[in-house]
Amino acid sequence: DNPDSIYHLARIRGDRAYRVYGIRGEEAYTSFTVHAKAADGGFNGRILADANDAGFAFAADGAYEIVFSTEPREGHWVRLDPEAHMLITRSYFSRAKSAQNDPTVQVRMGIECLDEVPPPPPLDDRTFAARMREGIAFLRQCTVGQPIPGRNDKPVPFLSEKPNTVGTPWSFRSAGVDAAGAVDIFYSMGRFDLAPGEALVMRGTLPKCRFTNVMLWNRHMQTLEYQFRRSSLNTEQIAFEPDGSYTIAIAHEDPGVPNWLDTGGHRRGTIFWRTLLPETTPTVARCEVVPVA
Repeated sequence: DNPDSIYHLARIRGDRAYRVYGIRGEEAYTSFTVHAKAADGGFNGRILADANDAGFAFAADGAYEIVFSTEPREGHWVRLDPEAHMLITRSYFSRAKSAQNDPTVQVRMGIECLDEVPPPPPLDDRTFAARMREGIAFLRQCTVGQPIPGRNDKPVPFLSEKPNTVGTPWSFRSAGVDAAGAVDIFYSMGRFDLAPGEALVMRGTLPKCRFTNVMLWNRHMQTLEYQFRRSSLNTEQIAFEPDGSYTIAIAHEDPGVPNWLDTGGHRRGTIFWRTLLPETTPTVARCEVVPVA
């Protein structure tokens, strides 16, 4: 869902103990969230625990390890809830060349179960069918289950209902909702709807933070083409104004300004902001539709 991050997911159980180990490289931010099983069998399970690299102890070579278990362990420990079902890791990179566009960028990380458990049995029909159901649930979430402004039973707090604007930045921390989002991130989301010759201009300032980026999605949380077109900007890629503010233009054609987000021919799409560990609450981007000229 964005070209500046590398994600890892692991199926876990709340009655076992796990060791996660790694070596930090260029990552600007690394975090772990433990999730319960989603009610619909898909991806968005309730957040049960979280940890980020601000609390890690790093060796001289960048090595670290964390233990996830029900009982306390020495070193960096995260308590596992009995309902634990999935561990999601996020590694963000603030680089002039986005991590997903550079094959040399890697996340060195592993996980092992600390309990003595037998090898899993051979794959059978029941297990395979359960995995297919989970795949279908994830597919539904990313297609027909996506929020549509004005037609949601449960509105997304950070999604603007008005086209060509974005919502007030909002964090999942202490929100108590089922979501796959990280609790350290403030999200802001909206929809663009631009005719030929129009541009949506976003203006504002960014707080001091660990990482920020903004990108264009289709309706299914997929970033628009970013290898050959600029559909995403992080803080290392944004050209800031002399006063530290930003001006970003979303348009079908090049408006001749440094911070152009290319719609790639899509009349409509999603605008998605994320700000990680800000020192102050982020402010909403001011949006205006103007002629490209």
